[in-house]
Amino acid sequence: MQRKNRPGTPQPSDSGPHCHDCLPGRGERFGLVVRFTLKPGHEGSFDRLVAETLPRIRDAEPGTLIYACHEVHGAPSERVFYEMYRDHDAFETHERQPHVRRFLAEREQHLARMDVEFLTLDDAIGIPQGGE
Repeated sequence: MQRKNRPGTPQPSDSGPHCHDCLPGRGERFGLVVRFTLKPGHEGSFDRLVAETLPRIRDAEPGTLIYACHEVHGAPSERVFYEMYRDHDAFETHERQPHVRRFLAEREQHLARMDVEFLTLDDAIGIPQGGE
């Protein structure tokens, strides 16, 4: 597991989480957990951006196995995303989609901080393993 911390507002040139030193082997499930801390008053705008993006991910990305967005109880300015992809290539395909590029660019105005942890799936219920 690799952690990437970004205090402060992410730079516009940052297109999203990338970590080429922590890539899984080919064919391994690839995931990440992203914790967003939103600027005060930006919660509704960020949530609307997510609501616009999720149906496009669901409809156009067969390699995206899970894309779950969570509000954090007791922390109204926090959001946690859990993402699981068929493999790292599916993640890269996800990152290149026009709807994702738009989300990555638009989210910047709403963020105070973003923390990313990259994951390789060991075992799970409900997610096909390996090349299945």
